[in-house]
Amino acid sequence: MIDAYVKNYPECLEGLGNTPPEDVGGEDGYDEFLQAISDPYHPEYQDMLSWGRMQRYENFNLEFVNRRLKTVLRGVWER
Repeated sequence: MIDAYVKNYPECLEGLGNTPPEDVGGEDGYDEFLQAISDPYHPEYQDMLSWGRMQRYENFNLEFVNRRLKTVLRGVWER
């Protein structure tokens, strides 16, 4: 707990990575997906990149998470 915390809603302090896209095929499928999107010469690079975008797969964005926490949960915590 942070003693000097004055906000009336939760705040994320750090994060890393992303959650797997829907229907990626479990751990093995996620590993294959990550390999494909990290190598522009991989035969499935473009397809996996496009599919990932359709699934809203993106890197962790601390600013976005905190904006969402503030707007979505602020009212809940004020009750």
